[in-house]
Amino acid sequence: MSDLAEQIAALAESSEKTEAEISDAIEAKLAEWNDEGLVVSEEPADEMRQQAFNVVKSDINLSGGGSADTETVPMLALGYRMETGLADYGIRAAGVINPDDGPAGVATFLIDGDDGVDIDHAKRSMRPLETCRVAADVRRCGTYDNTPTIKKGGAPAYVMESTEDTVLEQVDPADAGAGDPIADLPADREPKREMIHQNFITEADAVTLQNFADHVATENANGWAAGLGVDIKRFRGNVVDGVQFEESGLLTLSDDTIMTEADVPDELVSDQMRTPGLQVDMVNELMYGEGSVLDVYGYLIQRDDGQYRMMAFGAIPIVEFPYDGDRYEDAGSDGADDEAIEEDTI
Repeated sequence: MSDLAEQIAALAESSEKTEAEISDAIEAKLAEWNDEGLVVSEEPADEMRQQAFNVVKSDINLSGGGSADTETVPMLALGYRMETGLADYGIRAAGVINPDDGPAGVATFLIDGDDGVDIDHAKRSMRPLETCRVAADVRRCGTYDNTPTIKKGGAPAYVMESTEDTVLEQVDPADAGAGDPIADLPADREPKREMIHQNFITEADAVTLQNFADHVATENANGWAAGLGVDIKRFRGNVVDGVQFEESGLLTLSDDTIMTEADVPDELVSDQMRTPGLQVDMVNELMYGEGSVLDVYGYLIQRDDGQYRMMAFGAIPIVEFPYDGDRYEDAGSDGADDEAIEEDTI
């Protein structure tokens, strides 16, 4: 087997394209270059075929092995986070999708207000356990940007991005017509939770206050959470403290592995925290009050100061109390200006 043949076989295995499809794409690329007079150097045929493969490989990887065009997928939402680094005000959401050309799987969804998306409507559509129909750019995660393949519950994970054609339509499963994948989704909270835990964010992704360090999010070559944080974990705990800032806040949670404060791992105890436990960063409108028992969904990071934190998309309550704790209007929970506040508040 030649070097190029080995590369084609490896790409077929990682992208779920067939070797024949990849070889046809290489020949089509060579024909395009020749027909349009784009080749301006006299390179050997083998070298040109290798370069055509490199371009085809990039096309496949950057589209996740599927179409890079806007497609419509059903989505069961898990919540959202603020994403102020976008060209305009936007959010980063998460959920479970069922694309036409691949198995159902967990996805993160970058929604950019600069694409003309109504962000307030997007927030309503992406609240935990909302069901909606979404038109967006959908790609498999883990086949680009030098990241490992990420699977959740044995299924591929996906990255979605809004486009100028993005539409979010909330759909009640009871109102979906025959043949609509949304009609197959459970209508009630508990069956939805059970479906998520059994098939997508399974026991392998269950975090406790004893194993949290084993679940820090997979990172890409630049040190960012791979796939916009698609390595989603779940954590079941009770809220023991909280503070809100301008848009997002922090909850501190404990769980059933803690009997006394001595059981709290040293990494979750700090002089800067008035209550030990796992800190959870969450948008204000999705937060719950002290005494709530929650299943929280998000990815875990370790900050530069060594502190572990869950960056939550949202939570499904088991016992719920409204948030009525401290609020600081002049700071954001992910900005540098809240560090002093955090030292004294949570």
